[in-house]
Amino acid sequence: MYLDIENRGTDVSQWKKVLTNDMINQYLSSVNGTRIADQRLDPVTTSNGITFVSQNGSSRNANETSSYLEFKVWFIATTDMYVHLSGQTVQVEGSNATTACTTTETGSKADIIRAVRTSFEDSGSAAIWELNRGTPVNGQSTFDVGQSFGADSRLFHLNKLEPKQITVRIWAEGNDPECDNDVQDSNLTIQMLFGGADENGNSFE
Repeated sequence: MYLDIENRGTDVSQWKKVLTNDMINQYLSSVNGTRIADQRLDPVTTSNGITFVSQNGSSRNANETSSYLEFKVWFIATTDMYVHLSGQTVQVEGSNATTACTTTETGSKADIIRAVRTSFEDSGSAAIWELNRGTPVNGQSTFDVGQSFGADSRLFHLNKLEPKQITVRIWAEGNDPECDNDVQDSNLTIQMLFGGADENGNSFE
């Protein structure tokens, strides 16, 4: 599986294996002149991981100074597959890679990693990743990563050599119990490892 900010066609040698912050910043700059560092995650909420409102019910737009982060990524694969987030640790371009949401904060500020959600929208529906998945809020259907690939953790499907664009959204879920005043001004880092599997959950190398 390969990915990029732009559609590189069907020649996979033109695609990347790693999506970097610089590439996301390139996308954000082309859309509205912002960068990841400009984004402050303000508490918002959603039922579907696609449309967002503030806790008072007013609509919110992506990539405002205080809102939620949104960017689009193209994917391609050399075989048909379901794409998942993987909890395994593998070597990618010489470094260990896995799916994780981490923080250098301590004490109650570290709860920020439990309040954050990430969604992956494909054709009007979205899968929502919730670290340390708890009681659902707002009717959300969420999943956490694991070592295996079950049907409940599928993000989207790729057909062989057909590029597909996915919208990724990252937000602080305002209705999560951990999203309180204690986590204000916290910092976090998100790393995502994508894995491919067949319809029975058997992973591809």
